[in-house]
Amino acid sequence: MKTLTANSIAYLSEPLPEYNQAVTEAKTLEDLRAALQPYQHFAQDAIKVAEKLNEASFKVFRKCVAMERRGKYSGDENAPVVSVILMPEVFFHVSMLAAQFKAPWGVAFIRMREHGMIKVAKNGDVSVIPRNGSKA
Repeated sequence: MKTLTANSIAYLSEPLPEYNQAVTEAKTLEDLRAALQPYQHFAQDAIKVAEKLNEASFKVFRKCVAMERRGKYSGDENAPVVSVILMPEVFFHVSMLAAQFKAPWGVAFIRMREHGMIKVAKNGDVSVIPRNGSKA
């Protein structure tokens, strides 16, 4: 897959289904790390967490993903790893706005960027800008 960039997002872009499929289908730790690379500008937090995983913690992660995909909560002790990889911060915030306004993900991203709620660094990394002193 080609690397997702802020400028490649169009109004009807929906990158989450492909992202989720890639994460879910990763059978090895190296597969997971490779699956995250095309989303490196949007999922820096997920990449950092994946870099800290070892083979044993990856096996736990895979079991948790399988549980979550069946609609079962994998537990508070697994949330810091599972939640960040399954829904990186930028994807989370854009998805929340898209759901709130019943708009495509791409529309929400573009509007957030236009209104200064999304920052794109010179290296292409995308981040959410905190509002009212709150953590994004």
